[in-house]
Amino acid sequence: MRVASLLVLLSVAIVFNGACVYFLSSAHVHIDFWWSNSSNVFNVPRASQAKTPHPTLVLGKPLQPTKRYLTNDVFVSVRTTSAFHDSRLSFLFLTWMQALPSSQLNIVTDGFLNDTWVELLTSQGYHVTVSDCTRTHQRGSLCCKSGIEYDLYYEAMDKYRWFCHLDDDMYLNTRSLAELLNHYNHTMPLYIGYFPLAKPFELDMYRLSFIKDAKKKSFRFATGGMYCISRPLMINIEPYFRGKSFDSTCERYKLTDDMMIGLVIEVLLGYNLTIVSSIKTHLQSLVNMKPEELASKVSVSYGGKSNRITVPNEKITAEEDYSGFLSFHCFLYPDIKWC
Repeated sequence: MRVASLLVLLSVAIVFNGACVYFLSSAHVHIDFWWSNSSNVFNVPRASQAKTPHPTLVLGKPLQPTKRYLTNDVFVSVRTTSAFHDSRLSFLFLTWMQALPSSQLNIVTDGFLNDTWVELLTSQGYHVTVSDCTRTHQRGSLCCKSGIEYDLYYEAMDKYRWFCHLDDDMYLNTRSLAELLNHYNHTMPLYIGYFPLAKPFELDMYRLSFIKDAKKKSFRFATGGMYCISRPLMINIEPYFRGKSFDSTCERYKLTDDMMIGLVIEVLLGYNLTIVSSIKTHLQSLVNMKPEELASKVSVSYGGKSNRITVPNEKITAEEDYSGFLSFHCFLYPDIKWC
């Protein structure tokens, strides 16, 4: 039997939830997780990637908000699934999410309202939407959650100049994102991301049969790991993606969410993807990048053991930091106490 602890700032409350017990005071919540090798309540299959539960909980150190660079007019949305709350979402919570006001970040997931991480994040002011989308990595589930992400943006659109989406295996460097967006005119229709293929995706006759006035017959799309869209373009694509339209659009063209967004923006509306090489996803090689080089990127991804970022840190072991995000976060913010 092992015990791991984490201290985080929270308001006064006491919650008992399955294998997790919160002991809250006015300053901290002390979270104790109990698990054993033979019966691990957090041992969820993860496509042969990282272990669970999240080993950094053994640090037992209070979280410390990091310096905030991103302006409050950027809507940041994270899509995840309950199977990855411990093995992925926990890394984000301990690192770059501390560099954003909780009100600026939206999380769309599935599962149950009484999920440990849903309760924890909600109690800290994060907007967490527990959807009824299926818990798979198939087209229907991805488009279902993406539709909810877009609905949440449209409901608050007047406050935000940018919509930025991230998957749950992405580390967001908020300073680099702020610098990137400052280079662009937010009043223009802009679609910013990384294109993962060597050449544009060619539309076949089946998909072209649905399009009366195609602006082009091939298109680029930003891989779903991370992309940003300006408000004017979000307004233009609203008929295709608001409400249940996202689901039906994906189903009609038989494309995943990221490809569907590219098709609408480039083929139906005639705009172009602005390709940004500093947006790094698991589709790119990260394993040999030096910390100084990684620090200039807008995002990096946990690509599994074969493509894990490596940032030396004497206080954090590779087992504790199987994503590399904790050590990378400490490299960017060395004054954090637990680093």
